Amino acid sequence: MRTLHTILLSALASVSTAQGYIPFPESNATWLEYHGWLFSDGIGDTYTNCTREITFSNDTVIAGTGYHQLFSTGACVEQMIFPPLTQWNYTEPLALYMIFRQDIPARQVFLFNHHDGLEYLLYDFSIGTGTYPATFNNVIFPSLEVVRIDSVPLADGWHQRWTTGEQALGSDSVRVLEGIGSTFGLLGAMIGPFESGSTLGCFTHNDSVVWSNPFVPGDPICSLAMAIPAHASPTTEIAVVPNPFHEAFDVQLPRGTGTARYRLFTMLGVLVAQGSINGPVAVPSGTRAGCYVLEVTDAAGSFLGRERVIKR
Repeated sequence: MRTLHTILLSALASVSTAQGYIPFPESNATWLEYHGWLFSDGIGDTYTNCTREITFSNDTVIAGTGYHQLFSTGACVEQMIFPPLTQWNYTEPLALYMIFRQDIPARQVFLFNHHDGLEYLLYDFSIGTGTYPATFNNVIFPSLEVVRIDSVPLADGWHQRWTTGEQALGSDSVRVLEGIGSTFGLLGAMIGPFESGSTLGCFTHNDSVVWSNPFVPGDPICSLAMAIPAHASPTTEIAVVPNPFHEAFDVQLPRGTGTARYRLFTMLGVLVAQGSINGPVAVPSGTRAGCYVLEVTDAAGSFLGRERVIKR
């Protein structure tokens, strides 16, 4: 029994040592993020949804300190909420997104804010449970709490993960992944998104997908996000009217389509509703206003189309 106990302790020690610490990437990494926000100018409301690709550029030196630079480019869809319901697409040119450095022994990442010329703590991968620190993206400090710490196996090894409590009624928790960042996006405010918010969809490092936010089983959000920059609007064989909608909408299917099924997801990939299309599609009572993704298949499961829809 003592021998078995010793073997188990040795095995646990080996696993703990092998896991080690995975620092924040400093080259050859990409983050794919969704950003959505509602804008009102007093005349009408518009909802904008952008998919942004964030990648490394050249390093820089500021006041004698070396920093890494991240740049982003994006593809956006803007939709008026009220008549005339105009929709248009545009691209975001390559622009500076973030300047950072890290202290690997301290397991901390620091952001240099080029707007005010100050440095802020962005991520602290050494923290325990309790109050989440006063970071650049923790806009509700000291209310944000870490409620659980665990580790998850990803493509490049085990990553420690911090889970926070809910930040708004019905919102999802923020999860911070060692060496990757927040599931609400690198710089996204760590509060539950309602009319506006950011979501990390995919993270790649050294040309491999390390982490993806599953959009639907077997169809990672990485694939969806990567397809959008190549097309201003994803190819589709369906049409949704009205869009935006209040409580229900109709789906116009390709000619000759028999029975069809739908699934409605939030931009975070959470399934909201599903079923057969036999007339108007009604969303569940209490579904919040905002942007959703509708996916339609035929009776055999073949893909027919995907559309962004907006609930008023």
